[in-house]
Amino acid sequence: MSMLFINVNPLFHHIRPTGPNTIQIGGGTHIKEAQPLPQDLKNFLDNSEEGVIYFSLGTTVKGSLITDQLRSVILETFAELPYKKEHLSEVPKNVKIIKWVPQQDLLRHPKIVLFITQCGLQSMEESIYSGVPMVGMPFFW
Repeated sequence: MSMLFINVNPLFHHIRPTGPNTIQIGGGTHIKEAQPLPQDLKNFLDNSEEGVIYFSLGTTVKGSLITDQLRSVILETFAELPYKKEHLSEVPKNVKIIKWVPQQDLLRHPKIVLFITQCGLQSMEESIYSGVPMVGMPFFW
């Protein structure tokens, strides 16, 4: 092998010995230039007086991994918060459920006050890049 590029971020990975043909290109290489949010999502965020807590399980954690008891605890907790939400049968009124969001752009919105994350590497890098505090809720390892 003539050259090896590895995408590691020293904030998240242990220091490791590498040969002279290894180049660490650092994390965050997936971070892209900000794009405008979809209008309905932008309106939701802009009209949130108290700000918005963004909760995401990412693409790896499936809803089926969440027990009914954990789901109830999460929803009851959100119901007590003064933040906006959107309807879904047992979901409180101040919760907005969206299947997919442009996460990098959402995290850059000034109304995002907290990111509850499953601790995916890229999600954590995006939150740090955007300066949004996180609460980690790891599901694996």
